[in-house]
Order: sequence, then structure tokens, then C-alpha cells
Amino acid sequence: MVKVHSRTVKYYVHGAFMWIGWTVIGMLQIWTNRYMRAHWRWNKVVHSILGFAALALILTSGFVALQAHGWRINRSQALHTKAGFCFFIIGTFPIFIGIAANIMRLKAEMAWKSKRVLLLGKTHKWLGRACLLVSQYIIGTGTVNFFKFDEVFKWTFPAVSAFVFLALIISSEIWFRMKLRK
Repeated sequence: MVKVHSRTVKYYVHGAFMWIGWTVIGMLQIWTNRYMRAHWRWNKVVHSILGFAALALILTSGFVALQAHGWRINRSQALHTKAGFCFFIIGTFPIFIGIAANIMRLKAEMAWKSKRVLLLGKTHKWLGRACLLVSQYIIGTGTVNFFKFDEVFKWTFPAVSAFVFLALIISSEIWFRMKLRK
């Protein structure tokens, strides 16, 4: 029987949660907000639930990684660790901006399409998209670091993940624009 170190298990949990949070849920959030507009009320509910699920996964996996590293990050650590920590902080911004925009849209006493709400919405959208793209790079560096002894998997998984992510986005956008033309 192979003995698995608890730190290794934490890295698997960290990687799986980050991949699900940024790749799977990120894709679903794009889908609900962009391509399910015909079902406006449902897409907002599903988008919000997915956002909270992503926040929970990202925060949990970030704290798991920090705990596995002894709650410190120093100069000698890998690029993934440093970039991942920065992104752990920055990556929560679009989620909190989305929450603020939704609260303002639903609860604040102002015109529904006020400049503030529209600015928050656009900031949420573009910062979210940027974070989803950068997350694919950071997930890739984590996979390459963690699976350094498996030459095939360490390059195949991030490449396939990023390719499928981008292919689904591009094909969905093409399908959506063709549907709009009809």
C-alpha cells in the first residue's frame, strides 16, 4: 500500500478546487450570463449561485495551499506560488464587484440602468473575463510544478484544459452570433 503524505492530498484538493472554480464554474458563468439571456431571471439566479460556489472553492483552496506552505510565501518559491497568491487576492474582486452590482441593481433606490450600476457591471464582466484567462495560465503552472515527474500529464492536462475552455468559449460565441443574425 502506498502511503500518501497529507501535504500531497492538500495539493490535490487545492488543484481540483481551483480547476473546478475557475475552469468549470467560470465556463458555466459565462454561459449563464451571455448565452441564457432569454431566461433572464433564471440566468441571474444560476449565475449568482455559481459565483458563490466559485468564491467558496477559491477561498477554500487558497487557504488549503497557504496552510500547506506553513502560512508563508517567500522569494524562493515557484512562480505558481507567487502568482497564485496574488491571483488568489485579485481573483475575488470580480466576485465581490458582481455581488455589489447585484445588490445595487436590486436594492438601491436609483434608476435601474444608472451609470454606477452599469460601470460596476462592466467592471465585473471584463475583470471576470481577464481573471478566467489568467487562471488558465496559473492552473497550468501549478500542474507543471506538481506533476514534475510525469512528463506527459504535466503538459497535457493544462494544454487540454485551456484548449477546451477557449474552444467552448469561441464556438459558443460563434453559435450565439449566428443565432442573433437570424
